[in-house]
Amino acid sequence: MNRKALLGVSLAATFALIAFTPMVSAISNLVSATVTEDGQTLDATLLTAAKINKGGQDGAFGYGFLTTSGDGSLIVATTHAGVLDSEKQDGQFDPVWHSHYVNLMPSSLCGNSTPFGPLEVKDLSFEEPGKAKVNHQTNLFFEEMPRTFTGTNALNSSAATWTPETDANTAVQFELRPIDDTNSTNLAFTHVCVENVSGITPSVNP
Repeated sequence: MNRKALLGVSLAATFALIAFTPMVSAISNLVSATVTEDGQTLDATLLTAAKINKGGQDGAFGYGFLTTSGDGSLIVATTHAGVLDSEKQDGQFDPVWHSHYVNLMPSSLCGNSTPFGPLEVKDLSFEEPGKAKVNHQTNLFFEEMPRTFTGTNALNSSAATWTPETDANTAVQFELRPIDDTNSTNLAFTHVCVENVSGITPSVNP
């Protein structure tokens, strides 16, 4: 098993054990998550405790899912103004919600605020694998997220394939912090830290 897959297994195992802990931030905490999957695609609804910001005022953050199989890829939706990493954004400062498939890796620069130490983004899809949208203020919807997806790695423009599968066992919330090589928060970033992570167990429709 390669390093990416090993990290994915560690992520899934750890998140499956942690209790929900509210984030100390303006981000609305997860209340519940419901997943429907058929082995080929995943649909999900996340409910939050308060209004989900769509204008970028709460900074860079997101929600997503870990799965029990696959290659360690995460299914996520994010919002951020200042970083252009998605085909859905209308320019660098567009905070529109969008979906990614993403892989993480250990980091020597990011803050130690995840259950398994400092993490940063290793690669993520520039094209949306499926739809992500906020509706009714406190609902985030994932629609038609495929078990495997081939597209462009937004970090280096190379072709890449992500295979998270669809057997989601944990819904997560997280913050993103772009930094440079000196660990300073900077839009001229070279790393994207994933911090203040917590999770809940979703309900799965048969």
